[in-house]
Amino acid sequence: METSPQPRTSRRHPRLVAAGLVALLATLAALGSVSAELRDHTVAICANGSVHWTGLHSVVAGPHYYVRSAETGVWSIVESNSSFFEMAGSDGRLYQRNGVKRDCDGRVLGPAPTRDLMSDPALRVVVDENGRFLYFNYYIGSVDSRNVLHLIENRSGQLRYRQIAPNGTVALDMALDLNITINLLFLNHLVLIDSQDRPAILWTTGAPESSISYVRLDRQGGVEVNVTDIATWQWGWGPLSLAAVLGPDDRLYVAYATDLGAWFVRVGTGGNIEVPETVLLEPTLFTEVFGMELGPDGDLHLLVSWRNHSDPTSTGVEPYYLRLDTSGGILEGPTRLRPPAPPPSWSWLPVGLLLAAMVAVIAYIPLRGLLRSRVAAGGKARLTRRPPSEPPPECP
Repeated sequence: METSPQPRTSRRHPRLVAAGLVALLATLAALGSVSAELRDHTVAICANGSVHWTGLHSVVAGPHYYVRSAETGVWSIVESNSSFFEMAGSDGRLYQRNGVKRDCDGRVLGPAPTRDLMSDPALRVVVDENGRFLYFNYYIGSVDSRNVLHLIENRSGQLRYRQIAPNGTVALDMALDLNITINLLFLNHLVLIDSQDRPAILWTTGAPESSISYVRLDRQGGVEVNVTDIATWQWGWGPLSLAAVLGPDDRLYVAYATDLGAWFVRVGTGGNIEVPETVLLEPTLFTEVFGMELGPDGDLHLLVSWRNHSDPTSTGVEPYYLRLDTSGGILEGPTRLRPPAPPPSWSWLPVGLLLAAMVAVIAYIPLRGLLRSRVAAGGKARLTRRPPSEPPPECP
Protein backbone atom coordinates (compact mmCIF):
# COMPACT_ATOMS: atom_id res chain seq x y z
CA MET A 1 0.00 0.00 0.00
CA GLU A 2 1.42 3.36 -1.02
CA THR A 3 1.47 6.22 1.42
CA SER A 4 1.97 9.87 0.65
CA PRO A 5 5.34 11.10 1.91
CA GLN A 6 5.12 13.37 4.96
CA PRO A 7 7.22 16.55 4.94
CA ARG A 8 10.11 16.53 7.41
CA THR A 9 10.29 20.01 8.82
CA SER A 10 13.55 19.33 10.64
CA ARG A 11 15.30 18.68 7.30
CA ARG A 12 13.59 21.17 5.05
CA HIS A 13 13.49 24.14 7.44
CA PRO A 14 16.30 23.76 9.96
CA ARG A 15 16.80 27.51 10.33
CA LEU A 16 13.11 28.10 10.93
CA VAL A 17 12.96 25.35 13.56
CA ALA A 18 16.08 26.65 15.29
CA ALA A 19 14.73 30.19 15.33
CA GLY A 20 11.44 28.94 16.75
CA LEU A 21 13.20 27.01 19.49
CA VAL A 22 15.32 30.03 20.41
CA ALA A 23 12.23 32.24 20.58
CA LEU A 24 10.41 29.68 22.71
CA LEU A 25 13.32 29.31 25.12
CA ALA A 26 13.72 33.07 25.36
CA THR A 27 10.04 33.45 26.16
CA LEU A 28 10.20 30.72 28.80
CA ALA A 29 13.30 32.31 30.31
CA ALA A 30 11.62 35.68 30.50
CA LEU A 31 8.45 34.23 31.99
CA GLY A 32 10.50 32.18 34.43
CA SER A 33 12.16 35.32 35.73
CA VAL A 34 8.78 36.59 36.91
CA SER A 35 7.71 33.49 38.81
CA ALA A 36 11.14 32.63 40.15
CA GLU A 37 11.75 35.94 41.87
CA LEU A 38 8.53 35.91 43.85
CA ARG A 39 9.51 32.91 45.91
CA ASP A 40 9.06 31.93 49.55
CA HIS A 41 12.52 30.49 50.16
CA THR A 42 15.15 32.79 51.60
CA VAL A 43 18.14 32.46 53.88
CA ALA A 44 18.15 33.74 57.47
CA ILE A 45 21.18 34.20 59.74
CA CYS A 46 20.73 33.90 63.50
CA ALA A 47 22.67 35.97 66.05
CA ASN A 48 25.26 33.21 66.59
CA GLY A 49 25.91 32.84 62.86
CA SER A 50 23.83 29.72 62.22
CA VAL A 51 22.27 29.58 58.78
CA HIS A 52 18.58 28.69 58.43
CA TRP A 53 16.72 27.77 55.26
CA THR A 54 13.34 26.30 54.43
CA GLY A 55 13.80 23.81 51.62
CA LEU A 56 11.74 22.86 48.61
CA HIS A 57 8.36 21.21 48.39
CA SER A 58 8.27 17.66 47.07
CA VAL A 59 5.47 15.59 45.60
CA VAL A 60 5.00 13.51 48.74
CA ALA A 61 6.00 15.83 51.58
CA GLY A 62 6.43 19.41 52.67
CA PRO A 63 9.81 21.16 52.71
CA HIS A 64 12.48 20.37 55.27
CA TYR A 65 13.80 23.02 57.64
CA TYR A 66 17.62 23.10 57.44
CA VAL A 67 20.04 24.57 59.99
CA ARG A 68 23.79 24.95 59.53
CA SER A 69 25.61 24.97 62.86
CA ALA A 70 27.80 28.02 63.44
CA GLU A 71 30.27 25.93 65.44
CA THR A 72 30.68 22.86 63.21
CA GLY A 73 29.42 24.06 59.82
CA VAL A 74 27.32 20.89 59.54
CA TRP A 75 23.81 21.02 58.10
CA SER A 76 20.96 19.21 59.82
CA ILE A 77 17.21 18.90 59.39
CA VAL A 78 15.32 19.95 62.49
CA GLU A 79 11.78 19.91 61.14
CA SER A 80 9.67 18.82 58.19
CA ASN A 81 6.66 20.48 56.58
CA SER A 82 7.85 24.03 57.32
CA SER A 83 6.28 26.21 54.66
CA PHE A 84 7.19 29.75 55.76
CA PHE A 85 10.45 31.57 55.16
CA GLU A 86 12.15 33.52 57.93
CA MET A 87 13.79 36.80 58.79
CA ALA A 88 16.19 37.63 61.60
CA GLY A 89 14.90 40.08 64.20
CA SER A 90 16.88 42.76 66.01
CA ASP A 91 16.81 40.52 69.10
CA GLY A 92 18.78 37.75 67.38
CA ARG A 93 15.74 35.47 67.07
CA LEU A 94 14.25 34.18 63.86
CA TYR A 95 10.67 34.95 62.85
CA GLN A 96 8.39 33.44 60.26
CA ARG A 97 5.74 35.39 58.43
CA ASN A 98 3.00 33.43 60.23
CA GLY A 99 4.35 34.74 63.57
CA VAL A 100 6.29 31.66 64.68
CA LYS A 101 9.47 32.51 66.63
CA ARG A 102 12.56 30.26 66.69
CA ASP A 103 15.91 30.17 68.44
CA CYS A 104 19.29 29.72 66.76
CA ASP A 105 18.96 25.92 66.91
CA GLY A 106 15.71 26.04 65.00
CA ARG A 107 13.49 25.21 67.98
CA VAL A 108 10.07 26.85 68.07
CA LEU A 109 9.78 29.31 70.97
CA GLY A 110 6.14 30.23 70.45
CA PRO A 111 4.09 32.85 68.61
CA ALA A 112 5.16 36.45 68.14
CA PRO A 113 2.69 39.35 67.99
CA THR A 114 1.56 40.63 64.61
CA ARG A 115 0.04 43.96 63.53
CA ASP A 116 -1.79 45.26 60.50
CA LEU A 117 -0.48 48.73 59.72
CA MET A 118 -3.38 49.35 57.36
CA SER A 119 -6.68 47.62 56.77
CA ASP A 120 -6.87 48.00 52.99
CA PRO A 121 -4.50 46.78 51.83
CA ALA A 122 -3.54 44.79 54.91
CA LEU A 123 0.15 45.46 55.57
CA ARG A 124 0.91 42.89 58.24
CA VAL A 125 4.14 43.00 60.22
CA VAL A 126 5.60 40.67 62.84
CA VAL A 127 6.92 42.34 66.00
CA ASP A 128 10.13 41.02 67.60
CA GLU A 129 11.06 41.17 71.29
CA ASN A 130 12.57 44.65 70.88
CA GLY A 131 9.40 45.99 69.28
CA ARG A 132 10.94 46.12 65.79
CA PHE A 133 8.73 45.39 62.80
CA LEU A 134 9.46 42.66 60.25
CA TYR A 135 7.70 42.93 56.89
CA PHE A 136 7.75 39.77 54.80
CA ASN A 137 6.56 40.98 51.40
CA TYR A 138 10.16 41.90 50.83
CA TYR A 139 9.88 42.35 47.06
CA ILE A 140 7.78 45.53 47.40
CA GLY A 141 8.91 46.99 50.72
CA SER A 142 11.10 46.92 53.78
CA VAL A 143 11.12 48.38 57.31
CA ASP A 144 13.83 50.75 58.60
CA SER A 145 15.23 51.12 62.11
CA ARG A 146 12.39 53.49 63.10
CA ASN A 147 9.68 50.99 62.10
CA VAL A 148 8.76 53.02 59.02
CA LEU A 149 7.65 50.80 56.13
CA HIS A 150 9.06 51.84 52.74
CA LEU A 151 7.03 50.67 49.75
CA ILE A 152 7.71 50.92 46.03
CA GLU A 153 4.54 50.27 44.06
CA ASN A 154 3.71 50.05 40.39
CA ARG A 155 0.29 51.66 39.90
CA SER A 156 -0.92 51.44 36.32
CA GLY A 157 2.57 51.89 34.95
CA GLN A 158 3.64 54.62 37.41
CA LEU A 159 6.16 53.97 40.16
CA ARG A 160 5.24 55.47 43.53
CA TYR A 161 7.21 55.65 46.76
CA ARG A 162 5.26 55.45 50.02
CA GLN A 163 6.25 55.57 53.67
CA ILE A 164 3.90 54.03 56.24
CA ALA A 165 4.45 55.23 59.81
CA PRO A 166 4.29 52.81 62.78
CA ASN A 167 0.78 54.04 63.62
CA GLY A 168 -0.46 53.14 60.11
CA THR A 169 -0.64 56.65 58.65
CA VAL A 170 0.82 57.44 55.24
CA ALA A 171 3.79 59.71 55.90
CA LEU A 172 4.85 60.06 52.24
CA ASP A 173 3.27 59.21 48.89
CA MET A 174 4.99 60.46 45.75
CA ALA A 175 5.63 59.50 42.16
CA LEU A 176 9.13 58.43 41.16
CA ASP A 177 10.67 59.75 37.96
CA LEU A 178 13.62 57.42 37.51
CA ASN A 179 13.59 57.01 33.72
CA ILE A 180 12.60 53.38 34.19
CA THR A 181 10.94 51.72 31.21
CA ILE A 182 7.96 50.07 32.84
CA ASN A 183 6.95 46.67 31.50
CA LEU A 184 3.85 45.65 33.41
CA LEU A 185 4.43 41.96 32.72
CA PHE A 186 8.09 41.69 33.60
CA LEU A 187 8.89 44.35 36.21
CA ASN A 188 10.02 42.95 39.55
CA HIS A 189 11.89 44.71 42.30
CA LEU A 190 13.42 44.43 45.74
CA VAL A 191 13.48 47.19 48.35
CA LEU A 192 16.45 47.24 50.73
CA ILE A 193 17.22 49.68 53.55
CA ASP A 194 20.74 50.96 54.09
CA SER A 195 22.45 52.03 57.33
CA GLN A 196 20.97 55.55 57.06
CA ASP A 197 17.38 54.28 56.64
CA ARG A 198 17.42 55.15 52.94
CA PRO A 199 15.68 52.85 50.44
CA ALA A 200 17.68 51.11 47.76
CA ILE A 201 15.70 49.69 44.84
CA LEU A 202 16.85 46.76 42.74
CA TRP A 203 14.71 45.81 39.75
CA THR A 204 14.75 43.59 36.70
CA THR A 205 13.09 43.95 33.33
CA GLY A 206 12.32 41.24 30.80
CA ALA A 207 12.36 40.74 27.03
CA PRO A 208 13.40 42.02 24.58
CA GLU A 209 16.21 43.59 26.64
CA SER A 210 16.77 42.25 30.14
CA SER A 211 18.64 44.08 32.85
CA ILE A 212 19.34 44.33 36.56
CA SER A 213 19.34 47.96 37.67
CA TYR A 214 19.84 49.75 40.97
CA VAL A 215 19.12 53.16 42.47
CA ARG A 216 19.32 54.63 45.97
CA LEU A 217 16.88 57.27 47.27
CA ASP A 218 16.97 59.66 50.18
CA ARG A 219 14.24 59.69 52.80
CA GLN A 220 12.26 62.28 50.85
CA GLY A 221 12.25 60.25 47.64
CA GLY A 222 15.03 62.15 45.91
CA VAL A 223 17.76 60.30 44.03
CA GLU A 224 20.79 59.77 46.24
CA VAL A 225 22.68 57.42 43.87
CA ASN A 226 21.84 57.51 40.18
CA VAL A 227 20.47 54.53 38.29
CA THR A 228 23.16 51.91 37.71
CA ASP A 229 22.83 48.99 35.28
CA ILE A 230 24.43 46.05 37.05
CA ALA A 231 24.02 43.63 34.13
CA THR A 232 22.24 43.65 30.76
CA TRP A 233 21.25 40.97 28.23
CA GLN A 234 19.68 40.82 24.78
CA TRP A 235 16.70 38.78 23.58
CA GLY A 236 15.37 38.01 27.03
CA TRP A 237 18.32 35.95 28.31
CA GLY A 238 18.17 37.71 31.63
CA PRO A 239 18.15 36.63 35.27
CA LEU A 240 15.85 33.78 36.24
CA SER A 241 16.20 34.59 39.93
CA LEU A 242 18.02 37.10 42.07
CA ALA A 243 18.99 37.79 45.67
CA ALA A 244 20.67 40.87 47.14
CA VAL A 245 21.83 42.21 50.48
CA LEU A 246 23.26 45.52 51.72
CA GLY A 247 26.29 45.41 53.97
CA PRO A 248 26.89 47.62 57.02
CA ASP A 249 29.05 49.86 54.81
CA ASP A 250 26.13 50.15 52.34
CA ARG A 251 27.85 48.12 49.64
CA LEU A 252 25.40 46.06 47.59
CA TYR A 253 26.00 42.34 47.04
CA VAL A 254 24.01 40.68 44.27
CA ALA A 255 23.76 37.01 43.28
CA TYR A 256 21.64 35.96 40.34
CA ALA A 257 21.06 32.93 38.13
CA THR A 258 20.70 32.77 34.36
CA ASP A 259 20.86 29.97 31.81
CA LEU A 260 24.60 30.62 31.86
CA GLY A 261 25.03 29.70 35.54
CA ALA A 262 25.11 31.57 38.85
CA TRP A 263 26.84 34.96 39.07
CA PHE A 264 27.98 37.54 41.61
CA VAL A 265 28.36 41.35 41.45
CA ARG A 266 29.37 43.92 44.09
CA VAL A 267 28.26 47.54 43.81
CA GLY A 268 29.98 50.35 45.70
CA THR A 269 28.28 53.03 47.78
CA GLY A 270 28.37 55.49 44.88
CA GLY A 271 26.79 53.04 42.40
CA ASN A 272 30.09 52.02 40.84
CA ILE A 273 30.67 48.36 40.00
CA GLU A 274 33.48 47.25 42.31
CA VAL A 275 33.39 43.53 41.43
CA PRO A 276 32.09 42.89 37.90
CA GLU A 277 30.08 39.82 36.92
CA THR A 278 31.85 36.81 38.42
CA VAL A 279 30.71 33.29 37.66
CA LEU A 280 30.05 31.15 40.73
CA LEU A 281 28.71 27.93 39.21
CA GLU A 282 28.95 26.46 35.73
CA PRO A 283 25.90 26.65 33.48
CA THR A 284 23.10 24.17 34.05
CA LEU A 285 19.41 24.34 33.23
CA PHE A 286 17.02 25.40 35.99
CA THR A 287 19.70 27.05 38.13
CA GLU A 288 17.99 29.30 40.68
CA VAL A 289 19.11 31.56 43.50
CA PHE A 290 17.01 31.11 46.62
CA GLY A 291 18.52 33.70 48.93
CA MET A 292 21.69 35.32 50.25
CA GLU A 293 22.47 36.89 53.61
CA LEU A 294 25.48 38.53 55.24
CA GLY A 295 26.62 36.79 58.42
CA PRO A 296 28.08 38.38 61.56
CA ASP A 297 31.52 37.18 60.45
CA GLY A 298 31.28 39.25 57.26
CA ASP A 299 30.83 36.24 54.95
CA LEU A 300 27.98 35.84 52.48
CA HIS A 301 25.79 32.75 52.71
CA LEU A 302 24.12 31.73 49.47
CA LEU A 303 21.57 28.99 48.66
CA VAL A 304 21.04 27.94 45.06
CA SER A 305 19.32 25.22 43.08
CA TRP A 306 21.86 23.61 40.77
CA ARG A 307 22.92 20.35 39.15
CA ASN A 308 26.50 19.24 39.69
CA HIS A 309 27.40 17.28 36.57
CA SER A 310 30.75 16.27 38.04
CA ASP A 311 29.03 14.41 40.90
CA PRO A 312 28.15 10.83 39.86
CA THR A 313 25.62 10.58 42.70
CA SER A 314 23.68 13.63 41.52
CA THR A 315 20.02 12.92 40.89
CA GLY A 316 19.26 16.19 39.12
CA VAL A 317 18.72 19.75 40.27
CA GLU A 318 19.29 19.92 44.04
CA PRO A 319 19.84 22.67 46.63
CA TYR A 320 23.45 23.70 47.25
CA TYR A 321 25.07 26.01 49.79
CA LEU A 322 28.02 28.35 49.18
CA ARG A 323 29.90 30.57 51.60
CA LEU A 324 31.45 33.55 49.84
CA ASP A 325 33.75 36.39 50.72
CA THR A 326 32.65 39.91 49.89
CA SER A 327 34.40 39.73 46.50
CA GLY A 328 32.51 36.63 45.39
CA GLY A 329 35.28 34.15 46.15
CA ILE A 330 34.02 30.73 47.24
CA LEU A 331 35.20 29.95 50.77
CA GLU A 332 33.09 26.83 51.19
CA GLY A 333 31.01 24.68 48.90
CA PRO A 334 29.14 24.04 46.81
CA THR A 335 27.69 21.76 49.50
CA ARG A 336 24.68 19.68 48.56
CA LEU A 337 21.72 19.70 50.93
CA ARG A 338 20.04 16.36 50.41
CA PRO A 339 17.35 15.07 52.79
CA PRO A 340 18.15 11.70 54.35
CA ALA A 341 16.65 8.59 52.84
CA PRO A 342 13.18 7.96 54.24
CA PRO A 343 12.99 5.18 56.85
CA PRO A 344 11.59 1.81 55.78
CA SER A 345 7.82 1.98 55.68
CA TRP A 346 4.94 -0.26 54.71
CA SER A 347 4.86 -0.53 50.95
CA TRP A 348 1.60 -0.24 49.08
CA LEU A 349 2.71 -2.80 46.50
CA PRO A 350 1.94 -5.92 48.61
CA VAL A 351 -1.37 -4.39 49.65
CA GLY A 352 -2.26 -3.73 46.03
CA LEU A 353 -1.35 -7.26 45.00
CA LEU A 354 -3.40 -8.71 47.86
CA LEU A 355 -6.43 -6.61 46.93
CA ALA A 356 -6.10 -7.63 43.28
CA ALA A 357 -5.96 -11.30 44.29
CA MET A 358 -9.04 -10.92 46.50
CA VAL A 359 -10.97 -9.25 43.67
CA ALA A 360 -9.93 -12.04 41.29
CA VAL A 361 -11.11 -14.73 43.72
CA ILE A 362 -14.43 -12.99 44.38
CA ALA A 363 -15.03 -12.59 40.65
CA TYR A 364 -14.03 -16.19 39.90
CA ILE A 365 -16.55 -17.81 42.28
CA PRO A 366 -19.72 -16.90 40.32
CA LEU A 367 -17.82 -17.26 37.06
CA ARG A 368 -16.80 -20.79 37.98
CA GLY A 369 -20.44 -21.77 38.67
CA LEU A 370 -21.52 -20.30 35.34
CA LEU A 371 -18.81 -22.20 33.49
CA ARG A 372 -19.72 -25.47 35.19
CA SER A 373 -23.40 -25.09 34.29
CA ARG A 374 -22.55 -24.36 30.67
CA VAL A 375 -20.17 -27.34 30.47
CA ALA A 376 -22.79 -29.64 31.97
CA ALA A 377 -25.46 -28.40 29.56
CA GLY A 378 -23.15 -28.79 26.59
CA GLY A 379 -22.18 -32.34 27.58
CA LYS A 380 -25.84 -33.38 27.99
CA ALA A 381 -26.64 -32.01 24.56
CA ARG A 382 -23.80 -33.95 22.98
CA LEU A 383 -24.94 -37.16 24.64
CA THR A 384 -28.45 -36.63 23.33
CA ARG A 385 -27.43 -35.89 19.73
CA ARG A 386 -24.78 -38.63 19.44
CA PRO A 387 -25.78 -41.21 16.77
CA PRO A 388 -25.87 -44.89 17.78
CA SER A 389 -22.63 -46.65 17.21
CA GLU A 390 -22.48 -49.57 14.80
CA PRO A 391 -21.83 -53.00 16.28
CA PRO A 392 -18.38 -54.40 15.67
CA PRO A 393 -18.06 -56.85 12.74
CA GLU A 394 -18.47 -60.55 13.48
CA CYS A 395 -15.44 -62.74 13.35
CA PRO A 396 -15.49 -65.40 10.57
